[in-house]
Amino acid sequence: GRSSAILAALSSQLQPIENRHILTAEDFRAIPSGTSILVSLVLNHGIQWWLLEHDRLDTRRVSIPRAELKRLVSSLTDAFSSGDPAAATLGREFTARVLRDVDWSFLRAERLVVVPDPELFDLPWAFLPDPLSGRPFIEDRPVTISPSVAVYKHLQARAHHRLAPRSIRAIGGPELDARLFPDLDTLPNARGEAEATATAYPDQELLLGSKATCSALLARPLPEVLHFAGHSLGQHRQG
Repeated sequence: GRSSAILAALSSQLQPIENRHILTAEDFRAIPSGTSILVSLVLNHGIQWWLLEHDRLDTRRVSIPRAELKRLVSSLTDAFSSGDPAAATLGREFTARVLRDVDWSFLRAERLVVVPDPELFDLPWAFLPDPLSGRPFIEDRPVTISPSVAVYKHLQARAHHRLAPRSIRAIGGPELDARLFPDLDTLPNARGEAEATATAYPDQELLLGSKATCSALLARPLPEVLHFAGHSLGQHRQG
């Protein structure tokens, strides 16, 4: 029918893409409604973008010298991993520069899947600013990063057929040593989040406050789901 013809036409347009990005009509059917997949391929003088949805394909090329792209990526990843306040400004510069000609309809998607070129894989995609609202992508939709469309399709299929997990260990609001972390405040909703999450599982274990220790966490075999509500600190590595 008409839908099959559309899918066949979309698949034929993807033949020039390198092997890791080639899709079939079946791949398009597998994309859930409300999901947009943003695929990138870095070229010598620009980035080729593909926007994939279950019933359509849009492709655009953004011209940018490879040296400039590497500078933007390096500056942004370094600023983000080190907690530099300049990360927000660099993020806006990046999205304005490399997404300027992309079909922004993906910003209306309920879910966003990013399949970045290896040169773009280390970018904090979920926290990059939405070109329209200025808010991080993650504030308005779940963001998934996948090494390829095929991997995303495989994991979606596996999740669809997998039985729902039954056991959880939920850690909430571990006590902080003020001498080690003088700048971290107690998170007022962390315990409630852990308790609320645990109620969805028949076999639940709560580690809250002073009971949330490394020894308690590892005292028993790990459950199917491990939930942590608390602070996390990144470690910036040079080189």
